[in-house]
Amino acid sequence: MASILSTDKDKWTKEEAQGLLDYMTSQKIDVIYELDHIAQSSKTGSIKDKNQNLLIGIEKADKKFGIFQEYRIATYPLEVTAVTNLDDAKLKTSEKESTVLKKNQTTKLGEVHFAPRDMQLDGKTEVGKISSEVKLDPAQASKNKLNLTFNSEKRLLEIEFPEEVSNPTDIKVAVNGKEVGTSTLFEVDVVAHQEIEVHAVFSVNGESYTTEKAKVTIVETPDDDEVITLKLSKDVAKRLKDAETARKAKEEEAKKAEEKKTSVTSFLQDYRTEVFSSVSSRSNTYSKYYDTSSDAYKEMVEWTTGGGVKKAEIDYYTPGVFNVLSVTEENGMVIVKTHEEYTVHYVTSRKDSQSSKDKTYTLKPVGDTYVITAIAVTAGN
Repeated sequence: MASILSTDKDKWTKEEAQGLLDYMTSQKIDVIYELDHIAQSSKTGSIKDKNQNLLIGIEKADKKFGIFQEYRIATYPLEVTAVTNLDDAKLKTSEKESTVLKKNQTTKLGEVHFAPRDMQLDGKTEVGKISSEVKLDPAQASKNKLNLTFNSEKRLLEIEFPEEVSNPTDIKVAVNGKEVGTSTLFEVDVVAHQEIEVHAVFSVNGESYTTEKAKVTIVETPDDDEVITLKLSKDVAKRLKDAETARKAKEEEAKKAEEKKTSVTSFLQDYRTEVFSSVSSRSNTYSKYYDTSSDAYKEMVEWTTGGGVKKAEIDYYTPGVFNVLSVTEENGMVIVKTHEEYTVHYVTSRKDSQSSKDKTYTLKPVGDTYVITAIAVTAGN
């Protein structure tokens, strides 16, 4: 086919000839039928597509021996121009031909065979230099004229983090190394068919991570843009997993600590209620809260039933503030620091007094409860 289309001055390659045939097939043109129809009727003529492009035809050649009229296959070139808003733009139309494209002006590229061809566009956008494969598509031509447009445009693109990334913050999206956005949706100035590299820096629970670079080819129209799925390297994925495991362990530890604080607080509040009741009644209803062999227990018994309260002329206590400040563990014992306030009422005409104390309790776990082994007053009156 290439040899049939070629002349002494105009050579077609096999790829170009096949491209022309494929184009006519896509346009539902039966080239054999159409050429035969021309040959059988007017002898000369041309085949056009729906855009009034002349594709192929039959025309007169020289007369053989000066008498017999001969005919040949004729082809019709595409007259191509280009416009661009890129800086430093250059279009490579073949292995040996390149044309500098003037910014925001129409550049003539000359005549080419009516066939698709791959070209290379070089230039600059806001995200740096580009070198993209672009296509000459004859279907865009009209009346054998084709104006190629290589303008950059703002595209709204979207990234998607891999499933192991949960609730990322401080997102920074970079295209070709330049930061272009601070969320999964970002806008970037690009050209159709341009290849870009996209990556993101993000934080999870205060730790910073970086995705791998994803190569993305910008499609022809914004409607066809797809979500860019980013990936993590093995090292980053392991870091993230280890951090998540540590976070969950810390949360579990904090949960257990809160549960222990709640348990201890409930224990000491109940204990306090029984002590206050025992002070009022000069009795002992608090023994289950103590290690009864401890000095702390013996001191409390002496205070409530051994004459300590009576000697101090105390009638009863009214509870006030009770705060657990900290709960820690030491050698299997639970150390609890509190701040406690209460009002002291007397059996005499003595004015009520306010008591405020910081205490440290030493508790021994017994099943799902505790017993007090020691109490120290660290501050207060």
